[in-house]
Amino acid sequence: MHEIPESVVKYIEELHDLLNSYARAYYVLDAPLVSDEEYDALLRELVQIEELYPELVTPDSPTQKIGGEIRKEFPSVVHSAPMLSLNNAYSEGELRDFEERVSRILAESSPGLSKPQFDYHVEAKVDGLAVSVTYERGVFARGVTRGDGTTGEDVSHNIRTIRSLPLKLAEPVDIEVRGEIFFPISDFERFNRSLEDAGEKPFANPRNAAAGTIRQQDSTIAAARPLDMFLYQVVEPAAHGLDTQTGCFEFLKRLGLRTNPKVAQCGSISSVIELLASWADKRTTLDFPVDGAVIKVNQLSLWETLGSTAKAPRAMIAYKWAAEAITTQLLDVEYGISRNGILTPVAVLKPVSLAGSTVKRATLHNLDEIERLGLMINDTVRLEKGGDVIPKVVGVLSDLRKDDASPVPVPERCPHCGSMLARDENSHNLRCINQSCKGMLAEQIAFMAARGCLDIEGLGEKISWRLVDEGFVKSIPDLFRLADRKDELIELDGFAEVSVEKLLARIEAVKTSSFTRWLVSLGITGIGQSAATELASRYPGFEDLSSATPEELSAIYGFGEIMAQSIADWFSDEANRGLLYELKTLGVKPEPSKTPGNEGGIFEGKSFVLTGAFPGLTREQLKVFLTANGGKVTSSLSGSTDYLIAGESAGSKLVKAVGLGVEVLSPEALVDMMRDNLDRVVIPTVLLDKAFFTKIKDHE
Repeated sequence: MHEIPESVVKYIEELHDLLNSYARAYYVLDAPLVSDEEYDALLRELVQIEELYPELVTPDSPTQKIGGEIRKEFPSVVHSAPMLSLNNAYSEGELRDFEERVSRILAESSPGLSKPQFDYHVEAKVDGLAVSVTYERGVFARGVTRGDGTTGEDVSHNIRTIRSLPLKLAEPVDIEVRGEIFFPISDFERFNRSLEDAGEKPFANPRNAAAGTIRQQDSTIAAARPLDMFLYQVVEPAAHGLDTQTGCFEFLKRLGLRTNPKVAQCGSISSVIELLASWADKRTTLDFPVDGAVIKVNQLSLWETLGSTAKAPRAMIAYKWAAEAITTQLLDVEYGISRNGILTPVAVLKPVSLAGSTVKRATLHNLDEIERLGLMINDTVRLEKGGDVIPKVVGVLSDLRKDDASPVPVPERCPHCGSMLARDENSHNLRCINQSCKGMLAEQIAFMAARGCLDIEGLGEKISWRLVDEGFVKSIPDLFRLADRKDELIELDGFAEVSVEKLLARIEAVKTSSFTRWLVSLGITGIGQSAATELASRYPGFEDLSSATPEELSAIYGFGEIMAQSIADWFSDEANRGLLYELKTLGVKPEPSKTPGNEGGIFEGKSFVLTGAFPGLTREQLKVFLTANGGKVTSSLSGSTDYLIAGESAGSKLVKAVGLGVEVLSPEALVDMMRDNLDRVVIPTVLLDKAFFTKIKDHE
């Protein structure tokens, strides 16, 4: 390796700083210091120097946005804290209900204390792709998609190419931030035209374009597309001395991160409503896709008090503007089928452009909805996109009804298997009662293969239906017999040897997927992701769970009698028992999801609540540790709570714990408490590299 002149090293550092400052002025401050041509000239110069001295290329170099890395897969990453969804509001009344709910919870959490004072931080809601970005000592380390909210995909190679996202922050901090990647509207229109000119299919809307770009395996593709990004959340804000959402925005900008320019601070929900009215007419003038606004309680200390549901935080809400509407003609009504046999009427429409995409079909939900609308074939109908996403028929222009209008046909037999249909007494839905219905089976297979279930890539709804229609799959176990018919599959139109081999390999791999995934994939009434996780933490496999009584199941926190009975009934059904036996003979052996060390752990029977910030450690990591050792972590503090673990900048929960007589522990006191039982302490593998847990094992 040749010696590098000190002057070259110094000049490269100067170029880094200069280009980074120009990028910050352009993207964050909206105050360009140089022209695009001058910036590009400096960047080319840096590229040339780095080609001569490749050992000087650093991860935070501006040249690393050009792309070049190719990934064949996207590793899964568990989020340090869940990336939850938001509850939606569509009216002034729902916004006032939100404020009333927030005020009530805060009042109930601090009885006898003065009413908590709070205001709101309002942000225009960008319709893009939510991601989490981590910096280590101020240098970009990782970018992860939202995924299912708990686990996302590592797409760092593409996220790092976004021009507005700095690879090096203005301060050398360890921080995780979250934001929204989007396709600027003006750039999207130009980009789509270039695709059409090249004979390629254009994207339906900017959000699809952003999502499709971020999941490209070749980062040069992402680098060539004009993606942009706004950051809006600091994970663990207390660790950075932040106590308001407004302060978070200022801190993000100080670090050199781009934030949403369409923000405001409001003292009351009435002021929020006035602001939203003023924004509504101007949203089409913005160059980023907006479908509403996000209203957040500004005081971060109150977020913890307000807590969250399984899906959404209570401290914030998304307001959606009235959807764009248009008229078109109803050509026909077809009937889709669910995995449970429910038939859903689907409107077949004369193609029409709505909210950036071409709409040809829209759900009609059920027969009652058709009757309520007074719908007839060939009617002119009013079409909207609910939340600017899902197309739906919302009305009929009966004055425009023509002589050729005819009643919507209601089938007597299942269009997928020909069996007689039954009508549910309560819902009035049509239901196929043939448990061997091809349509039901195809939907069951597609459901099992979905990302939130067994995640069998390449086995979507279209392929599931094809396998059923062609007779390859006549029951769920047949899915795991497809390897025996590999040669026949390859002969099918549209199937190639490579794709068939990949599909069969993925099907084989899911035989040992986690017990949690298998529980969700079976579609047992009442068992979603959270219920499956809870069951899998208590029962290692199907045999153990099948012997659980309704009384035993209903004793589980969050499980009621109806849900417990539903689970017990499923496992006592002979057909379901036969299904599980057949799957077992085919090699299906779910991996136990039970947390090692949970049973008989040193914290068994003890409940914990966490508050404040823990340097070098997220609350989720601490929660994993406590749970692995038998403890139960909740968000609500009460007199029955055993311990409150208080980190730095602990808020109202610390005051409340003292008043309730709950024992308060610092992280250090938690370590001391385990002194006599260190040989029983379980540290999950994912936490072994964290200094806090190393200290526990080394503690004397």
